[in-house]
Amino acid sequence: MSAGMKYQLEWIVSWNGLPPSHVLDSVRPSTAQWRVSSSSPCKMENIALNFPYLSSLPFFSGTTVAFACQVVLMCTAWVVGICGFSLWWVVLGSVGWWLAVKGKTNATNMKKAFQAQQANDQKFVRDNIEHLPSWVFFPDQERCEWFNRMLYQLWPFLNQYLVDMIIGIMEPAVNSALPAVMKFKFERITMGDEAPRIGGIKVYKEHIARGEIVLDAEILYAGDAEVKARVGPGRIGFKEITIRGTMRIIFKPLVKQMPFIGGITAFFLNTPAVDFNLTDLADVMDIPGLSELMRKVVQDQINYFLVLPNKISIPLVSDLSRYDLKFIPPDGVLRIFVAEAENLVRADIGIIGKGKSDPYCVIRVGSQIFQTQVIKDNINPNWSEYFEAVVDQASGQSLDLEVFDKDQGNTDDFLGRLNVDIYTIAKEGTVDKWFRLEDCDTGNIRLRFYWMGLSADVNSLNSVIRETAMLSEKANLATCLLMVFIESAKSLPNVRKIAAEPAPYCIASTGKDQSFRTITVKRSYDPVWESQHSFLIHAPRNEVINFSIFDEKTTKRLGWTEMYIRELLEQAGSMEMSGSFRLQNSGNNSEIRLNMRLRLLRPISLAESVATQDVDPNLIRKATERDGQQGSGLSAPDFVHDGPVSAQEFKQQAPTVGQAQQIGGHSSFSDVSFPVDLNAESELRQRGGKQQSAAIKLTLRYGEATKNLIVLVSEVVQLSKIMANGNGGHYYVSMTLMPFKTKRRTHEVVGDVDEQHYDETVEFPIDNEILMKTAYLEVKIKAKSGAFAKDAVASVIVSLEPVIGMNSYTSWYDLVDADPSK
Repeated sequence: MSAGMKYQLEWIVSWNGLPPSHVLDSVRPSTAQWRVSSSSPCKMENIALNFPYLSSLPFFSGTTVAFACQVVLMCTAWVVGICGFSLWWVVLGSVGWWLAVKGKTNATNMKKAFQAQQANDQKFVRDNIEHLPSWVFFPDQERCEWFNRMLYQLWPFLNQYLVDMIIGIMEPAVNSALPAVMKFKFERITMGDEAPRIGGIKVYKEHIARGEIVLDAEILYAGDAEVKARVGPGRIGFKEITIRGTMRIIFKPLVKQMPFIGGITAFFLNTPAVDFNLTDLADVMDIPGLSELMRKVVQDQINYFLVLPNKISIPLVSDLSRYDLKFIPPDGVLRIFVAEAENLVRADIGIIGKGKSDPYCVIRVGSQIFQTQVIKDNINPNWSEYFEAVVDQASGQSLDLEVFDKDQGNTDDFLGRLNVDIYTIAKEGTVDKWFRLEDCDTGNIRLRFYWMGLSADVNSLNSVIRETAMLSEKANLATCLLMVFIESAKSLPNVRKIAAEPAPYCIASTGKDQSFRTITVKRSYDPVWESQHSFLIHAPRNEVINFSIFDEKTTKRLGWTEMYIRELLEQAGSMEMSGSFRLQNSGNNSEIRLNMRLRLLRPISLAESVATQDVDPNLIRKATERDGQQGSGLSAPDFVHDGPVSAQEFKQQAPTVGQAQQIGGHSSFSDVSFPVDLNAESELRQRGGKQQSAAIKLTLRYGEATKNLIVLVSEVVQLSKIMANGNGGHYYVSMTLMPFKTKRRTHEVVGDVDEQHYDETVEFPIDNEILMKTAYLEVKIKAKSGAFAKDAVASVIVSLEPVIGMNSYTSWYDLVDADPSK
C-alpha cells in the first residue's frame, strides 16, 4: 500500500468513528486516531459501509451501486491527499452539507417532535431535547398526563362540537376579511383521531385575587385534522395543522355553592405558533397570492378570537352577571420608544461597497401590531418613534420585536428578533438599554420602556397631561385609558324592505385611528354582544366616543349615540358610567347598554394599578389631601423600589416625570429611571454646567428582589484631558465586579472623545447587600485600536459602600489614565 493511500484510509476511518476490528490493529486514544494495519488486507467495503449515513440511504442497497459509490469515495479521498489539499476544505464542505440538510428538515422534525410527545415515544423525545414541553425545563410547570388521557377519551365526543363552533364562528369572520368575490365556505371538517395535549400546567399562588384561580397551560397540537373549503371558484384544503402556545385559564368568581366556580375565561397570552400545509391548490393556482392571504387570514382570526385582549368566557352559574365574568380590566399600558439600532446585517449586497439595509421594526404585544418607518440604506438606523400597547396580563405576556429589511417586489429579509418579558418591565417601571438581536449574526437595538399604571385619582389629570407633554413634543401620547364593555341593544328597527330581522353589529370609535367592531348577531332585534375593548385617550376633556349599530346585510345604520369623555371625569370618585343609552335615528324605544370606565396613565407600580381598578374613595381623598399639602416644594425622594409596595408607600416615594424634570434639571430618560444625587448635580452646576476633568457618570442601586447590583452608565466626558491623542474612535465601558471578577460591558459609541453618551444599564449578581461593603467596581474606558485590539485609556475604582441602605446613588467619578507610566 502506498504512503498516500495509507494516509487517506487512515483519515477516512478516524473521521468516521469506531472501525471494524479486523481492519485496524491499534488504538491510540491520546491522538484520537486509528491506524490501518499493513499486515492485514484492507477491504474497501468494510471502510465505506462503516459510514452510518451512507448505509442507511436507499441507493446504497444494491451491490453494484454501493461498490461504485465506495470507489468514488475512496478515489476522492486519494485525490485530496495526493494533491495536498488542506483537511479544512473537507471539514467546511461537510459542515455546509450538514447545515443545508438541517435547514430543510427543521420544520419536519418539529412536527415529528409534537407527534412523538403525543405517542409518548421516549426515544424520539430524548433525541429531540430542544422540542420537549415546558414541564421538563421549568420546575413550576407540572406534567398532567392524567388530563391528557381524559382528553383522549373525550376527543371523539368533542369533534362535532368543535366542528360546529368553527363553522359558526370562523366562516363569517373569514368572509368578512376576504374580498367579496372570494366567497369562503367550509365543505368538510374532520378533527381526526389525534387529540391535543397539555405540555405543562402552572397554577399561580401569588399576585392573584382571593376569589379566582389562575393557571397557564401549554397547548400542543400536531394531529391529523383535515379541512376542505371552497374559496370563490376553487377549492382549498388544510392539513398537517400544528399549534403551540400558552393559554391562560381563569376560574372566577369563586362562589359558595355548587359548582363553586362561577365561570371560566380562556385566552392565549401571546400569538400561538400556527402552521399548516395547503392542499387542492390545482383549482386556484390562477388566483395570485392566495396561499399567503389564507395564512394571514387564519392567523388574524385566531388573534381576533383567542389572543389578548380577546377572550372566551363560559358562565357556569345562572345568576352570574356577564359583566363580572367578561370584563377584566387591563393591568396597564406599555409605552415603547424604539430609539435606534447598530451594526445590523447588510441584507442588500451592493455592487460597489459593502451593501446596506432598509430596516424597519415590527412589534407585537398580544394581538396588537406596530411598525416603525423604513430607514433607507442604513445599518445604524435611528427611528425615535413611540408606540403604546395595552397590556391585559403583565404576568405572562411578552413583547416580540422583529427587524426586517424592506425589499420592493420581494419578501422582506429577516434581520433579527427580540423577546422581552413585560412583567420585568412592570416591576422596574422604566427600562432603557441596548438589546442584542437574536437569530442573526450581528445587530443591537436600543429600546426604552415606560410602564404606565392605571390611576383613579382624577385630581392628578393636569399633572399627567404636563408630564406626557414633556416626555415628547412630537409624539401624540395618551393620557388616559377608556375601557368599554358593549353589553347589548334592544328594540332595534327593521331597515330591510321585507319583514326580516336585522343582523346587527356595533362599531365604537374615538376618531379616525381607533375603532372596534363587535361580532355580528344573526336575526335579532335585541342583540347581545358582551364585547370589551380599550381605547387610548389623548385629550379627555375634548374627545368623543361614538357607538353606531349597523345591519350587516344592508350596511344601513340602525342607530347611534355618542358621549364626551369629560362626562366620565365628572363622575367624582369613580370615573365610571353604566346603564342604557337612547339611540338616535332609531326606533322609539331603541337603546344600547354600556359600561365605561376611565383611568389615568401614571408611572405607578403594578400593585397600585391593580388596586385602583376597584376604586376606594378614601384612598382618593387621602391622595388628594397629600397632593395639596405638598405644594410646589419638591425634594429628591428615593423612588426606585424593588418588590411589592403598598399604594400609600409608592405615592409617598414616587415623583412624577415632571418632578424628575425639576429635580435634576434634565428631561432625559436616565433622570426618570434613577433619582439624581443633588450634591453631584449641585457640584456640576457650580462648575458652570460642564465637567472640567475626565469623568464618568454612574447610577448605582441594589435590587433586593432580583439580588442584582444595577449600574446605569450615563456618559463619559473630557477624555482628551488624559489622552495623548484626543481624536474620535470606537469606545465602550468595561466593568468588573471585584473580588468576584464578574465582567460586563456596554455597547460601542463612535464620536467625540470628550462627549460619549451610553445610557445603558448592566447588572451584576450579588447575593446580599452586606457583600457590597467589601466589593468594588473596576471601571475602564476602552478604545478599539484594531480588529481585535482593545486598549484601556482610562479607569476608576468605584466603592459600593454608598449604595448600602439607599435605593439609588448617582455621582460623577473622576477618571485617571489607565497607563500611569505614559
